Amino acid sequence: MFTLLQKCSGLRFSTNAFLFFFVLLQSCRAIEENLPEAAIISFQFSGISTQKSSISTDAKSVEITVPYGSSIKSLTPVIDITAGANIVPASKIPQNFSQPIYYVLTSAEGKKTVYKVSVISLKQPPVEINGFNKTELEAGENMVVKGKYFGNFQGAVQAYLVNDRGEEFLVSSRLLDSTQVKLDIPTTVFPQDYAVKIRVNESVVTSIAKITVQYPKPEIISLSKKNILQEDTLFVKGDFLVDTYRYKLQLSEGKNQVFSTVQKTSKGEYYVILGKSISAGNYAVQILNETTQKTSKSQDFNIKLYDLNKPFVQGIIRSKPAYNSGDNIIFKTLNFERFPTRFFQIQLSNGKEVLFQNGIYNEPSNTLTLDLPLFLKSGIFGITITLINASNQEFVIELDETLIVQ
Repeated sequence: MFTLLQKCSGLRFSTNAFLFFFVLLQSCRAIEENLPEAAIISFQFSGISTQKSSISTDAKSVEITVPYGSSIKSLTPVIDITAGANIVPASKIPQNFSQPIYYVLTSAEGKKTVYKVSVISLKQPPVEINGFNKTELEAGENMVVKGKYFGNFQGAVQAYLVNDRGEEFLVSSRLLDSTQVKLDIPTTVFPQDYAVKIRVNESVVTSIAKITVQYPKPEIISLSKKNILQEDTLFVKGDFLVDTYRYKLQLSEGKNQVFSTVQKTSKGEYYVILGKSISAGNYAVQILNETTQKTSKSQDFNIKLYDLNKPFVQGIIRSKPAYNSGDNIIFKTLNFERFPTRFFQIQLSNGKEVLFQNGIYNEPSNTLTLDLPLFLKSGIFGITITLINASNQEFVIELDETLIVQ
């Protein structure tokens, strides 16, 4: 009987203890729930002036709208929270907001609160074209289209030229920034007026203003000779030479300029005949589109024009692809008898060394003979022939031909 009472008393004690701790736990929970929460008061991003933010303390969320084109993968938040609280991640630490970021706030009393921060980037506004850096240009040149909302991704931008018939021609473009696109106008574009069309993703705009694409300046690719006699024919290879335009070869010596009409053979080769009216001298050569009054840019082509009545070397007789030391070379000459010559000096130069050798002139055959020295090393040699008279006056003739010595 006593044992049973003891057991019953112990049971009542255990039940009372459980009830006590249960009530205590509930009280602690009530006290914790009644603790003040930390809150986000403001949430902004450094360097972004235009934005819209919405903070909900009930939903524990922050939604921020940033301008189109903002790089949301690296934004630096500036966060203001209730006094005494702290936040993780901390304010002013850059974050990738392409996905929501969860911020944990801890109040001064130790209560934790979690805020979900989401960033929304505004959709792309309609693309705008405001103007061009030039309205007239040649095919082959570039231009810049100025406007708004071109974005920041090169792959999203396409540019077209649109003619009056509505035909579109895709052109190479490069995004300079969100307000500028550089266009490279190909040389194949037909000369006429064009509107410019810019596509950025699904947004498309066509300019009201137009650009004028003109035919390119002619350009020389090569000349058949560098040393040429008056009344001889000079063949010209070039770019942007078409039958619809008239061309002249422009020869410049200092400030003096002379012109020679460019003609065309039945095989389509362009040439000029350098008449006696053009004085002998050293000339820079350019080509002029007489129709458009545009001259080639390059000044890298030069010729030396020789007087028809003075000594000249017409070339090597029976020239060979390559020579050996000791070989005999015969030059065909013209008018050598008009310059009384004491001796004929032939200069061979390969850029590293210069070799001087005397030649033998045969007046009846109008030829000059050179025996290549036995010690001549292999290489490619330029040729200059100098006639020296009794008064040591010199008459210098340069040859286009070169000697390949093996």
